[in-house]
Parts: sequence; C-alpha cells; structure tokens
Amino acid sequence: MPNARRITFSGEHLQLAQINRYYSDVEASVRTYFSVRNARLIERFVGYTPQELEREMASVLEEHSRSTSMSILAALEAAYREDQALSQICSRFEKLEQSLLIGTYPPGPPSCEEGGTVSGFARVLMRDI
Repeated sequence: MPNARRITFSGEHLQLAQINRYYSDVEASVRTYFSVRNARLIERFVGYTPQELEREMASVLEEHSRSTSMSILAALEAAYREDQALSQICSRFEKLEQSLLIGTYPPGPPSCEEGGTVSGFARVLMRDI
C-alpha cells in the first residue's frame, strides 16, 4: 500500500481521452503512409508485393497497439495510486475528526492494514470515457 505522506504526483500521465486521440491519429497516419496514394511509398518499399506491404503495415499497427496499451495501463495505475493515496488521507482526517468530536485526541496511529476505496478510481475512469 503506498504511503500517502511520501507520494508526489507529477501530473504528467495522459488522460484516457488523450490516449484515444493519439491512437486514432497515429493509426490514420500509418494507414495513409502505407496507401498507394502516398508518392513516397515506392521509395521506401521498392520491390514489395502488395501482401508484403500489407504485412508491414499490420506489423506497425500491432506495435502501435502494444505501446498504446502500455500508456493506458500507466494511466490506470496512476489513477489508482492517486485514489489510494487520497483515500488514506481522507481516512486519517475522518479519524482525527472523530477523535476530536468524542474527545479522544490524539488518535491512535493509523493502521497500515487499512485499504482505501476505489470509488475515486472509478470516477476517474468514468470521467475519461
């Protein structure tokens, strides 16, 4: 479980909508590059048969899909870690508030076994979809 006091968020992870736009743009670009309308196609792929050209394009698109999958995974992990850290912080504030209300300040140390909820994580995912 991440320690909420030591986590710093860079804010550099991409949102799912940004990843989707990037994926679509690159896929369209690759398909245009490998189309017969591309005048430079012959320079790069001299001697290729149409089947070889199709396999080459499929290979590029497959690699792009793999790298985009890693970007999605990184974005999901970042959202999950943020949610976990915020859940821990909220839990500590709630314990402090409860201890102040019932007069048992200072509260005991927070348990490391406590886990956060994924409700915020779900909200992040739904916001981007």
